[in-house]
Amino acid sequence: MAVRQALPEDAARIAEIHTASWQTAFRGIMPDDFLDNQNAEARRIEWLQNMREYPGNLLIVEDGSAGVLGFSCTGPVTNQEMNRFDGRIFGIHVAPDAKRRGYGQQLMISSFKRLALLGCRNAMLWTLEENAPARLFYEKLGGQIVDRKLIMLAGKELAEIAYSWDALVLQNGHQG
Repeated sequence: MAVRQALPEDAARIAEIHTASWQTAFRGIMPDDFLDNQNAEARRIEWLQNMREYPGNLLIVEDGSAGVLGFSCTGPVTNQEMNRFDGRIFGIHVAPDAKRRGYGQQLMISSFKRLALLGCRNAMLWTLEENAPARLFYEKLGGQIVDRKLIMLAGKELAEIAYSWDALVLQNGHQG
């Protein structure tokens, strides 16, 4: 298992994982027609643009011949929504058939290391309140709930909660 910075040639696989992750993790939370109409090609274009605008923010985890199995998007907090935090994990996704094998944890460790290299001392992320598996994952890694807000997504009002780490250290002792 290795984590590295994403390259433009990884964008198609990142988009596939992102699309599949949404379609499985948010089934029953968001409308089925919205999830069924997710477009991996549009996401590929968005991720290429993200790589150009925010170089270094996108990390991937790969494992031998299985190739890219997950990614995280991490960087400094760019607005004042949670101004007591320096770093933010904008998203973390693992291919649905590769979950529970340590890839997500490795992405969190590497994301924290990246944030530390950028001078960040702490981090936060937002996730849907109804996404119980993600919440359990973040809580096992020591994330603390620090905020809640309502958003409109896919024509539906959903609650998001913010998790934080006051230091770039996961519950299991891995440090950034």
